[in-house]
Amino acid sequence: MLARVARGYLQAGGWLGRARAAAHGVATGFFARALSLEEQGQVSIAIYQAAAGRRPARALAAWEIAWFERRLPAPPARILVAAAGEGPEVRHLVERGHRVDAFEPAPGAALRCRGVIGAGEVHVARYEDLTRAILDGEGNGAAPLRGRRYDAILLGWGSLSHVLDADERRRVLAACTLLSPSGPILASFLTSEANRALDLGASAGRLLAAPVAHLRHQSSAPPAEATAFGAWFGFIHLFAPFEMRQLADSVGRRLLDDDATSYPHATLV
Repeated sequence: MLARVARGYLQAGGWLGRARAAAHGVATGFFARALSLEEQGQVSIAIYQAAAGRRPARALAAWEIAWFERRLPAPPARILVAAAGEGPEVRHLVERGHRVDAFEPAPGAALRCRGVIGAGEVHVARYEDLTRAILDGEGNGAAPLRGRRYDAILLGWGSLSHVLDADERRRVLAACTLLSPSGPILASFLTSEANRALDLGASAGRLLAAPVAHLRHQSSAPPAEATAFGAWFGFIHLFAPFEMRQLADSVGRRLLDDDATSYPHATLV
């Protein structure tokens, strides 16, 4: 009798898990379609702002430390850390003797990053601010970086996935190339994973959001299968296997064959 109860519990749990994934997919599809890319970005920044100082400090992963040792010039190199968060990469680089500048869109996280950066600068700015400052000459939070040159640029942990627009991702790498013409660029990101419940739910959510998007004059959005939405990170773009190579080619960079099995990342030189 108890064995049948246990089997029934496991079966019910499986169905519940699939229902939860489908419901989450509906929410992802709905909000990804109903909100503009600008609004999705604001949601993500608000999540990180609310979490500033409340989560344990992130320790660097083994692959990051190995990359720093293998790819970075010897200290004191001048390095820009983009979307730096509260500064885990910054702290490590400063302790190794590098000269570091950084920018971060969540003001609370940027404030904490200033506490570990030493003599460098931390600016409150988004990736979109960087591209508009460097490529378009706009005055914004990233404008002080215009005209500077760096020996390497690190895009903070998984942060390129927060750039939701495909052309804007290209512009980010183009701006980085101007700031570091001969140095390596490290980009880490999230990749797409097959999940039928999530995909079907996202498609349903986008369908439900269509009239809302029409009323709000939202004419375009990334494909449902390329967007994820979660309480810890907001909205992110999930990279397909070919996308990073296309991005590198679009800005005249070469993609090195790094081992990205531990966490998806790419080195552009």
